[in-house]
Amino acid sequence: MKVYHFNQQGIRSRQEDSLYIAADQSLFVVCDGVGGGNSGAIASELTTDSISRNYKTFNAKPVDLIKYLILIANKELQLKCETIPIKDSSTTIALILIHEKDAYVTHIGDSKIFYISKSKGEWWVSKDHSFVQELYEAGILESEYEMKTHPMRSRITQAISNDHPIVADSIKIHHIPNITADDVFILCTDGVMEKLTSEGMVELFSDKKTNIEETFESNGYYKSDGTYISGYYKTISDNTNHNNWSTNGNYNPYSSQAGYRAPDYSNQANNYGQGNIIYTGPQGGQYYINSNGNKVYVPKRRGW
Repeated sequence: MKVYHFNQQGIRSRQEDSLYIAADQSLFVVCDGVGGGNSGAIASELTTDSISRNYKTFNAKPVDLIKYLILIANKELQLKCETIPIKDSSTTIALILIHEKDAYVTHIGDSKIFYISKSKGEWWVSKDHSFVQELYEAGILESEYEMKTHPMRSRITQAISNDHPIVADSIKIHHIPNITADDVFILCTDGVMEKLTSEGMVELFSDKKTNIEETFESNGYYKSDGTYISGYYKTISDNTNHNNWSTNGNYNPYSSQAGYRAPDYSNQANNYGQGNIIYTGPQGGQYYINSNGNKVYVPKRRGW
């Protein structure tokens, strides 16, 4: 598996994101701390540290193992906050466990997991546990632009928290069987998505000629702290060292138009969604022409 991760503080005074990648590349975790002062950073760092320490100590089926790791991390956060003491210390999490040829994914909060299957020509992204996601599903908000600019856009409805600990039944785990070569997984915090739509993220990772790191840095995507891990499933491990990389995902069916470039939210709302023209090929496949003049085929999307 080729694995890249990226972690950037942005213009914030502190980094509240944390990530963990198991040495054998079987477990990937991204966390985004929530809370005042340094309480968010404490929650995200403690969660990734707890998972890294406990991962190999519990022999169980993948679903049970994931729940165990999250519940233990939440309990350790509660105990830590009692000794400091501190209140309102919470974190999101996006997690992928690779077991044999299968993947098991879960998330809590608004950190995201993307899955791109090039062989099937489709992709999905997990649903946020957030207030604006609930407004969207209720039909009160009608576009991704409205969600990204809503005054309550940062309000999440689930988290690993010392005040409101997560319960086992609320940890939903999605099983992806028989992952194949060229499948792509992305975990990322919400800071990564500040100027990207879900379709825009898939576009970046579907275009082999795109330098992901340069794209994020040169376009200033991180006003907030941003972290992601991307994994390209391969039968042979790539040992290349990429020290600056990371990702996440959640299914938000914002727009019927696939493959458009991320809008510039500094402009007025009616500029939202403008971008590349989508063409239909002779066999029905859709594609667009990227900035290098090359065809990039648009995968079909389905939801989780």
